[in-house]
Amino acid sequence: MTSYNFGGLEKLPAKDQVKLLHRYGYNGIILKCATIEDFQNIDRHIEAVERTDNFRIDAIFERYNFEDPAQRRERWKKVVDKISGKKIQIWLIFGKKTEGVNDAFIERKLREIVAYAAPKGVEVILYPHSSCYIESAEEALPFVEKVNHPQ
Repeated sequence: MTSYNFGGLEKLPAKDQVKLLHRYGYNGIILKCATIEDFQNIDRHIEAVERTDNFRIDAIFERYNFEDPAQRRERWKKVVDKISGKKIQIWLIFGKKTEGVNDAFIERKLREIVAYAAPKGVEVILYPHSSCYIESAEEALPFVEKVNHPQ
């Protein structure tokens, strides 16, 4: 059983989140990476998980918001670098539809992300989300088919 680390859980230090979830029978956590603090806490979570038997970080979800500054939009690279070789997935949400962003852009960006992540052993999961560019599995499928990568 796995839990997300939001809804209040994220207010605890990483080691306490892991300890609490483990005590209640969870064996994994999925981390959000919305803020710089979330990003910085990835290392703390990795350390806490490495000290806990039968517990793992399953995934980190990262939003690619088109209107964010480039440094923030491209933080996915730093996330991939942090989780390289750790059997942690990156779940990617493309933000709300924005003028000038089209399917061709999404396909190119997704290919770029997969090409960067694959050699580092990081599986990329395209995560549909309501009110975002890709809202459903049905909308995600054509992108997955076009990219056609073993991941």
